[in-house]
Parts: sequence; structure tokens; C-alpha cells
Amino acid sequence: MKTTRTTWRRRGGFTLLEVLAATAMFAAIVGAVYSVLHGALRLRDGAHETLEQDVLRDAAAAILRDDLASIVAPSGLLAGSMTGIKENSGTARRDRLELHTASGRITDAEPWGDIQKVAYELVESQDAGSGGALTRPCDLVRSATRNLLPSTTEEPPVRTLVRNVESLQFAYYDGEDWVEAWDSTTQETVLPEAVRVQIRFVVDEAEKRPALPMDLVVPIVVRPGDEATTETTSPTSPSGPQPSEPGPNPGGTGGQTGGPTGGGGGQGGGGR
Repeated sequence: MKTTRTTWRRRGGFTLLEVLAATAMFAAIVGAVYSVLHGALRLRDGAHETLEQDVLRDAAAAILRDDLASIVAPSGLLAGSMTGIKENSGTARRDRLELHTASGRITDAEPWGDIQKVAYELVESQDAGSGGALTRPCDLVRSATRNLLPSTTEEPPVRTLVRNVESLQFAYYDGEDWVEAWDSTTQETVLPEAVRVQIRFVVDEAEKRPALPMDLVVPIVVRPGDEATTETTSPTSPSGPQPSEPGPNPGGTGGQTGGPTGGGGGQGGGGR
């Protein structure tokens, strides 16, 4: 009787130890890749946020410079007074400035003139997530009233220029020194010669990025027009006796006087 021998071949595979080692290596590689990608994404978001903040700050500086350079002297019905109020909030300054400027743009929705009433101030930010506990971030807002002769009371639209502001400070040059407040109704000159704007931003505690301040000095070129006072005066004659015009001589003209030899003068002409 013939017997059949069965040969068992070993099938290829991995042991449990090999699988565990490969899993650990894969997890380490995935963790390293995730760390690199997460760092790259954080750098990208930070650069994007910084660029966005810089763009907003440049736009706010351009609007401030345009409004101050186009300031209108208080006169008439449309151009009112300029008022700069100094306000302290702890160690920070939160000033307020109100002025009339000719920086308005005439559009179909706003068909009024180019003179508008503009106000700058700080309001508490609705997003209090950034900033430390001692400093609450604020927003720099600008309100513009285009219709200066309204038939009804209207609230001006408010636009947020830049966020995370810690301090807003205005200074006014009166020709001799910088003053911290201004009121055109009480000043000898209704407009200052220059306006300085200093804005300090809240330091981001999470990112530890320093926030560069914004400093602007805008000269005021437009001077208030003095009213021309014309005084009517009569022409004055120079001092001293004035020569009179010769009149008619009915008696004729006398002859010449006698010469050196003592001759007598000639006989005067007879009158008619």
C-alpha cells in the first residue's frame, strides 16, 4: 500500500511584533508631518492677519490724513467749529476729535456737497478675546454726517477703521507749542497749524507680536479767511502851502525892476 506525504509550506506574513513596530513608525512620521504642517499653517495665518492689519491701518491713516488736510475753517452755515477733547481712561488716552472737512464724495446715494462733519473716537470692542485683563481693546471709529442741513434728526453712519486700539491721542500746534485740546470757539486762531495723531495698539499676548504704533503729523494748509475790511478814505494833500493857480490880472503886469545902475522900473500896462 502506497502512502501519500503532504508537505505544508509556510505562507508569507508579518508577526505581531513587526506590525506593532510598523504602526509606531507610521504614527511617528504622521506626527512629524502634522507638526510641520501645523506650524506652516500658523505662520501663514499670522502673516495673513498681520498683512490685513497693516492694510487696515494704512487705510485708516490715509483717511485721517485726507480729512485733516481738507479741513474747512469755521464759517457760514455748513462749516462749523473744530473741537478736540482730551479724555483719559486709566493710563491710556481716548481723545475725541470733531471737525468739518471738504473730503466728501458726491454720489447718487449722497448728492450733498463735499463738506461733511466728521468725528473720530474709540469705542469698546465687541470682541474682547485679545488683549490682557488690564487693557481692554477698542475700535477706532469714524462717523460722517453728509447732510448738514437735515429736516429731521438722523444718526450718522459709523465706520470701524481699525481694531485692537489701546490709546488714541490728538495734539494741536498753535504756532508756539503743542496743546492737548482744541476749541475753535475759544481759540485766538480757529484752526491749528498742524495736528498730530498717535495711535497705540494692544499687544497680542497669545502671539507675542509687537504692535507698531501709528504716528501722523498733518499740517493744516487751509487758513481761515479774514474778512476784507475796506476803509474809504479821502486823498490827503501834502502839508504846507500849495501854489494857487494864477487868476486874471485886470491891472496888467508890472514892468521889470530897475537894473544895477539904479534905473527905474518900466510903467505898468494900463487896464481897461
